[in-house]
Amino acid sequence: MKAFLVNLLILFSITLCGFNAFQWYREAKLHGKMESLGQELFKKSSDIQNLQQTLQQNQEEIRRLDGFAENFRGMIRSNRLEITRLEGDADKLRIDYRMATNRLAQADQYREAFDKANENLKKQNEIIQTQNTKMVEIVAERNDWVGRYNKLATDYKSLGDDYTKVLGLYTNLVAQVQAANSKQK
Repeated sequence: MKAFLVNLLILFSITLCGFNAFQWYREAKLHGKMESLGQELFKKSSDIQNLQQTLQQNQEEIRRLDGFAENFRGMIRSNRLEITRLEGDADKLRIDYRMATNRLAQADQYREAFDKANENLKKQNEIIQTQNTKMVEIVAERNDWVGRYNKLATDYKSLGDDYTKVLGLYTNLVAQVQAANSKQK
């Protein structure tokens, strides 16, 4: 009977050693998974910070471009007022020209003034056309930045959703590990 108890004790010892080896293997595997999840979490956090910095830079660039656009709108308004003023000047010159038909000596001077006013109007129109072209380019550039910003916001949202999923998995894994640890105790 003593040999049987010794053999039974040896069998229990070997079984306990095997169980300990299995536990160590399982714990090592779980620690490896936890470390890889921690690295992924760190990478996602750094990606989020980079996206936030890019988002802030894009918002500042949009504000800057909006300032340019507003500046050009103000210039267009002032140019329109100038055109209106110049058109009024041109009307006055036309009236003066009709009244001066009997004054042939002064008619040439009025004609030159009228031609100058028309040249100024043409120059102003060319400037306005140039400004309108620039405005269209700036608006197109702004729309491009807004498109990029929208894409960035979509990417940021999907990254946040991915982060939430990973955090849920991590929380579940931690709960499972704690449950397993509490069962072992």
